[in-house]
Amino acid sequence: MKVEPRSINAITSVSKRVKVPVITSSEEASSRARIT
Repeated sequence: MKVEPRSINAITSVSKRVKVPVITSSEEASSRARIT
């Protein structure tokens, strides 16, 4: 699965607005670490 950095940034900004559970943000962090 190839995720574009722009998509990740968009998801992160949206999740910050919506205030998603910590589990989702940790998943994003792990996916970021794998992509980077």
